[in-house]
Amino acid sequence: MSIRHPAIRPLSIEHHHWLRLARRLRLSADRDGLARLAALASLREAGSEFERHFQDEDELARRYLNSADPDRTRLAEDHAALRDGLALADREMGEEVPDRVRVLRLADLLTAHIRWVERRLFERLDDFLRS
Repeated sequence: MSIRHPAIRPLSIEHHHWLRLARRLRLSADRDGLARLAALASLREAGSEFERHFQDEDELARRYLNSADPDRTRLAEDHAALRDGLALADREMGEEVPDRVRVLRLADLLTAHIRWVERRLFERLDDFLRS
């Protein structure tokens, strides 16, 4: 990865933080319920940051990609799935022992989204911003 355009750089920095959260979720899945609850609580604390981040990514995509662009479509679908996953994390917080498989799925979803955004979407947007 090259050094990102200043309009994208803060989002990439946030991605790094959220990859650590996803790793914490993944590791907690093989531990006890208390570890899963702690990992979900960390994710839940970042909830409003996620929403702002999604809006910033959506705005960049709207500005530089047409509405029929498959990457713009995927971004919207990923954000919807992540919102669902965050809502599920909220519900899991009410469980005595959060479900291992759901915690793993959420970690995998978050990781896959970030990797795709960094490797595909941000590479394209960086080209637009630098031209």
